[in-house]
Amino acid sequence: MIVEAHEELIAERREQGKKIVKRYPYDAASSPAYEITYAHQCIAVTLAASLNVSLDILVTTLMCQCRCRLRLLALSLKTLCDEIPGHTATGLRNIGVELFLIDRLRSCIKQHQAALNQARLLQAYFSAPIFGQFSVSMIIICVTAYQLAFSEKIKVAAYEWPWYSCGCRVRRVLLIIVERSHRVVRLRAGGLTELTLASFMAVSNYS
Repeated sequence: MIVEAHEELIAERREQGKKIVKRYPYDAASSPAYEITYAHQCIAVTLAASLNVSLDILVTTLMCQCRCRLRLLALSLKTLCDEIPGHTATGLRNIGVELFLIDRLRSCIKQHQAALNQARLLQAYFSAPIFGQFSVSMIIICVTAYQLAFSEKIKVAAYEWPWYSCGCRVRRVLLIIVERSHRVVRLRAGGLTELTLASFMAVSNYS
C-alpha cells in the first residue's frame, strides 16, 4: 500500500497523473510537501492496519470471555455440593441443604443467563463485520493465490511458437521448460493446506 501511494504521488507529476483527484489542498510534488505527504501516508496506513488488528483481537477476546463464563458455570454445577460436609444421596434431602442448593442453582441460572446475553450481543454486533471480513478474505484468496494456477498454461504456451523450425539444441532447451512446467506453482497455508480451487471448494462445501 505504501508503494502504491508513492507511485500515485509520483504519477501526479506526469500527464496521466493530472486526472487523479487531489487528496491534499497543496502541491504534494514539491519539497518539503512531498516528504510531509509521504510521512502522512505511512502513518495513516500504519494506524489503519493497527485498527484492523485491534478489532480482530477485540472480537476474539470477547468470544474467549464468553467461553470462560460458560466453563466457570459448568465448574460451579460440578462442584455444587462440595461445600456440604459429608454429603450423601440421602443427606441432600435435608431442608437446610435443599435451600442451600436452591440458592446455588439460582446463582448458576443468573450466570447462565448473563453468558447467553453476552453471546446474543456478540451475535448482534459482530455478526455482520465477521461475515464481511470472511467474505473479503475469501475474495482476496481467490483473486490472488489462485492466480498462480496460470502456471499450468506455461506448457501450452511453449508450443505456440514455431519451435519445429529450430534445431535440436533449441528443442532440447524448450523440452526442459515443458517438463518443468508440469510442476504447478502452488501456495500452502501454513505449509499444510494447498491454496487450490479443489481445497477452496471443499472448505466451502463443509462450511
